[in-house]
Amino acid sequence: MKKIIAIGTSDAKYHPLTSLAELGDTICGYSLLCTNDHSRFLDLNEYSMLICYVDEWEHPLEADHATALKEYISSGGKILSIHNGISTQNTPGLTEITGARFTQHPPSENLLIQPIAGHPVTEGVPAFTVFDEPYHYEISEPINILATYDWRGEAIPAAWERSYGKGKLVYLMPGHDSAVFQNEAYQQLIQNSIRYLLDSSTLMTN
Repeated sequence: MKKIIAIGTSDAKYHPLTSLAELGDTICGYSLLCTNDHSRFLDLNEYSMLICYVDEWEHPLEADHATALKEYISSGGKILSIHNGISTQNTPGLTEITGARFTQHPPSENLLIQPIAGHPVTEGVPAFTVFDEPYHYEISEPINILATYDWRGEAIPAAWERSYGKGKLVYLMPGHDSAVFQNEAYQQLIQNSIRYLLDSSTLMTN
């Protein structure tokens, strides 16, 4: 059985790892470890995939943790980065992995997530609405957008994929709290992302 590790932040003000509790029934067929212990970044090679839900807006990761994360994906590791997981951008050298930098978000509101058809990650996933923070980004590297949400007439990325070295990353924007993870369509999007990352050998190139 393939092993997945989900790393979060225990004392996060807004995004505690407990928000991922709803994933327990979503990640079927895989062994999942959820941990707040950031030293587990040093053990990533023991796992087939990392779910990144760390909340590190105010300070970067430890240098050795950042190096281990970069080496993991460079050598073929798989990362599913969810919502605040993009905060690793604040660590020097890690922005390029995600391909985009979070810039700001207006207050939470109902957001209509529109999956883009024709990709394994979005297969069978209908448009769905979640009450969440409308994250905005500065795109810095090539990404393949998989879903968007409408913000005042502008389509903002809500999910994308990216290759880095020999590895793969899928980023999903929704996930501010546990209520978001209870949405069945979003659960399907997460499950599809996991299967795609673990089972697919194809991804866009840098």
